[in-house]
Amino acid sequence: MDKPSGTATSSIDLDALKVLLKDALNELLTRSEVTALLAINLSPLKVLTRPQVIALLGVSETTFDRLEAKGEGPQKIKLADRRIGYRVCDVQAWQEARRENRGAA
Repeated sequence: MDKPSGTATSSIDLDALKVLLKDALNELLTRSEVTALLAINLSPLKVLTRPQVIALLGVSETTFDRLEAKGEGPQKIKLADRRIGYRVCDVQAWQEARRENRGAA
């Protein structure tokens, strides 16, 4: 019986394929998280996670870390011993203060 046309004669590296698929899936999950973030009800008292705030602000994690290290990030709240969050109203106030400060300079 003849091989169907287009069939590869070499073997496929399944481990490499798994890595490529995992990377592609991670990329899709990141995009879908951003899409979900855009659909969040941003009521003033809603509490966002750190990754949500970073995505909402459109800054890199490194930039956000620098802002927090200088004490210039949005105000955070302690939710539990090892968990923090950011109220939407605090993030909005932080953004407004930065906008006003930039315009005054």
